[in-house]
Amino acid sequence: MKIYKEDVGVEIRLDTGQNLTGATAMKIKVQKPDGTETEWAAQQYNSTTIYYVTASGDLAASGDYVLQSYVEWGENSKHTGESMILKIYDLFE
Repeated sequence: MKIYKEDVGVEIRLDTGQNLTGATAMKIKVQKPDGTETEWAAQQYNSTTIYYVTASGDLAASGDYVLQSYVEWGENSKHTGESMILKIYDLFE
């Protein structure tokens, strides 16, 4: 299924590869197609997967979004996941 520019309510899931028991912070780090960076507050989906549901303005541009999971287990354990590409299409592509 293609995801289009300005779509809202898209559930994005990332497998962290780690057991999330006891996690104190979960987010998705995002590099937008123009190179700017932001973070989306994520929630736990299952024992190793986090998710975020897009809101208005999150997918404002078409192109490649680079996503990375990020999870903390307190101050001394912070982990960034592997990068993945989310391609966002213009309407009618």
